[in-house]
Amino acid sequence: MPDEAIPPSPDIRPIRLIAEDLPVPTVVLEGPAHRIVYLNPAFSHATGRNAADLAGLTAAEAFPRQAVGGRVPLLDQVRSEGQAVTRRAQALRLKADEARFWDLEATPLRHGGSAVAGILLQCRDVTEQQQALRQGEAARATLDALFAHVPEGLAIGDGRAARLSRVSAHGLAMVGRSAAEVMGQGAELHPETWRVCHADGTPAAAEELPLARAAAHAELVQDAIWQLRDAAGALIPVMCNAGPIRDATGRVTGGIVAWRDMSEVRRTEAALRASEARFRSLAEAMPHGVWQTDAAGRMEYLNARWRDYGGTAAAAGWDAMLHPEDAGRFIEDWAAVRAAGAEMDVDVRLKRAMDGAWRWFRVKGAPVADAAGQLRHWVGTCTDIEDSRQAEAALRDALAAQRMLAREADHRIKNSLQLVAALLRLQSGRAADPVTRAALEAATARVRAVAEAHRALQNSADLRNVQLHHMLRDLAAAAAALHPGADIRVVAPERLSLDAERAIPLALVLSELVTNALKHAYPEGQGGPVYLLAEANGDRLLAVVADDGCGLAEGSNSSGSLGDTVVRSLSRQIGASLSRTANGSRGLRVALDLPLDPSAAAATAEPSPGS
Repeated sequence: MPDEAIPPSPDIRPIRLIAEDLPVPTVVLEGPAHRIVYLNPAFSHATGRNAADLAGLTAAEAFPRQAVGGRVPLLDQVRSEGQAVTRRAQALRLKADEARFWDLEATPLRHGGSAVAGILLQCRDVTEQQQALRQGEAARATLDALFAHVPEGLAIGDGRAARLSRVSAHGLAMVGRSAAEVMGQGAELHPETWRVCHADGTPAAAEELPLARAAAHAELVQDAIWQLRDAAGALIPVMCNAGPIRDATGRVTGGIVAWRDMSEVRRTEAALRASEARFRSLAEAMPHGVWQTDAAGRMEYLNARWRDYGGTAAAAGWDAMLHPEDAGRFIEDWAAVRAAGAEMDVDVRLKRAMDGAWRWFRVKGAPVADAAGQLRHWVGTCTDIEDSRQAEAALRDALAAQRMLAREADHRIKNSLQLVAALLRLQSGRAADPVTRAALEAATARVRAVAEAHRALQNSADLRNVQLHHMLRDLAAAAAALHPGADIRVVAPERLSLDAERAIPLALVLSELVTNALKHAYPEGQGGPVYLLAEANGDRLLAVVADDGCGLAEGSNSSGSLGDTVVRSLSRQIGASLSRTANGSRGLRVALDLPLDPSAAAATAEPSPGS
C-alpha cells in the first residue's frame, strides 16, 4: 500500500516535548512501511547514528538485522492488531559493533481515535541486568555442582537461626542422613541431627557449633576439631571451617560451614610417627653418622654417633666441621643438589670435636618428598673412610715405588746389555777370522736390539706396554751405528703399542731382518733404503721390513742359518705368521702378522725352545 493512501501522520509534537529529554531511546514510525519520522537524542546515541541519517528510512532499511523478508515482525504485529506489544531482553545490535539486551515496547498511535497512524517504539537497555542474571544462574549452577560432587561436607544456613537451605551429598553420606531429614532445621537441632560431639566424645551444645557461631555472631571459625557419629555409631573426626554470609550492604544473612573427614589424615600421621620412630631406631643402631635436615638444609636430627663425633658444630650445620681446603667445594655441591633436588655423594674432611683431628668421610644424602611430591627434608649418612684413604695412599706409594724399581731395573738391564754389546763389538774388531768377526757382529746386533727394547719399555707409561714407534726408531739407530751410512726409514703410529713380553722378541726378529737387508739387499759398494714399518690392521699388528734391492735378502738368510732360526723361532713364540714376498718389481718384503691382544696371541703361540 503506498504511503499516500494511509491516514494522516500522527501528531508528534506532544511526543517530542516529552521524549526529547528522556534517557529512554524513543522513535516514532508511520505508515505500513514504518518510516521513521522522529527519534530522540537517546535513540540516536543508542544506535551511534545521527538523526538526519535515520529520518525518512523505513525500519527495515534502518535496521536490516531485525528485518525478515524486508519487514519487521514486531511492528507489523502492532499495526495489524492495534495493540501494544512488549518484548523482553531482546539481543539486538543497534550499533554495528555492539550487541546489547533491550526491553522493547511498541505502542500504536491512532489518528482520530480509530485507524493506526503510527507506532511509538521505546527501547530500555537491560544488558547489565541480563548479565547479572546470567552470572547468578552460573553461580547457582556452580554451587549446585559443588554441593553435589565435592568430597567434603558443606552446609548453608539462612538467617541467625542458620536454617539449613543447602547440604552437600558427601556431608549427608558421612552421617547417613537424607536431605529431607535436615533441610529447614535451625541451629538448635543441629547437634542432635548431625550427632556432633567434642573431641573427647561429650555432646555439643547448639550455640557452640561453627555454623551457629558464623550465622548468629558473624564469627570466622578455622580448623575446629569435632566428631560426628556415622550411621553405625562410629565417631568420625572432622575439621570444620565456617564463616558468615553477607548481602551487598554487609548485613549477615546466614552462614556457611565446611568439614573434612580427618580419619585418613590421622591414620597417615600415626603411620608417619611410626615411620619416624623406626627411622630413629635404625639410625641410632647404624655404624655411621646419620643426619636429617629440613627442606632448606637446616639440621633437624643427628644420631648419637654423629653427635659424639661432631659435637655442637655438627648440630649447627656443616660449616664449622669442614676442612678449609674442602669447604668451598662441599658448600657448592650441597647448594647444587638442594637446588636440583638430586642426591649427593662427596668425600670431605671433617673435624672431630674431641681432639680437633681431621678425618675423611664419605657424605651421602638424598631428598625425601611427601605424598604430594613436595620436598620434605634431606637424610644422609657420614661414613668414616680415613683408614681406607690411608690404605689407598699407601698402595699408591707402593705402586709408585714398584714402578720406579722396574724402571731402574730396565735401565740397568739396558745399560748392561749395551755394555755387553760394546764388548762384543770391541772383540769383533780384533777378530782376524772373517767368520768369527761376522758372528760377533751378529751377536752385537742382537744384544743391542734387546737393549733398545728395554729402553722403550723403560720409557713406557705403565711398564707393561712398549710404544712401537719409539722401539723401531731406537732399533734403526742401533743398526745404523753398526752400518754407517745406512738409510733406514721408520714408519709407525705414535700410539701403537705391544705388550712387553712380545715386544722384546719382536725387536730381535726385526733387528735380524734389518741387519740381513743392510748386508744383502744391495750390491756391495751400493746402498739403498731399508723400510721398517708397523701398523694396526683391525685387531692385528703388521710389522714389515722391506727394501728396493736385488731381491737376494731371502736367499742370504737360508734355512738352517742362525739368523733364520732366530727369526722363525721367535715368530712362532709370539704367535706371528711370517711371510716373504717381492716388494713391487724389485726387492724383498718380509712381514710379520700377529694379534694385538696378548690373550689371542697366547692361544696360537708356540713355546720357546727349552720351555
